[in-house]
Amino acid sequence: MDEVDSYRDNYWCTQPPIPQAIPMATDVSEDANKKKTVAVPDFLKASQTVGARQFAALQALGTAPNYLCKMAIEWTEKNPNDPRSPEALHLAVRSTRFGCTDKETGRWSKAAFDLLHKKYPNTKWANATKYWFNG
Repeated sequence: MDEVDSYRDNYWCTQPPIPQAIPMATDVSEDANKKKTVAVPDFLKASQTVGARQFAALQALGTAPNYLCKMAIEWTEKNPNDPRSPEALHLAVRSTRFGCTDKETGRWSKAAFDLLHKKYPNTKWANATKYWFNG
């Protein structure tokens, strides 16, 4: 949980997940190629409703790296003297390398990168951020 997945399986994406049926083992007497699906139990329906609302709220934010860049940029512009701002910008740019991307990600990555290098050029965070990423 505390490591970044180098296969871009980090944060959240704006693409909806593909719903999949849950296959059940079939009885030996049934056709081996047929699979049964399991209906959702009643006790899970309420949590699925909450989950669907939470998923919709994340979808409304857009893909995670874009959102993280926007938030880091906004924070830095409002709090330029906060010592956490360079690190936030560095992590935002990094998220554009290891998270889901879309056609806007490159623009946000470059904006966070440029702000980091303009306002905090001699920090360890600027030195650790050598590139911005274009999806």
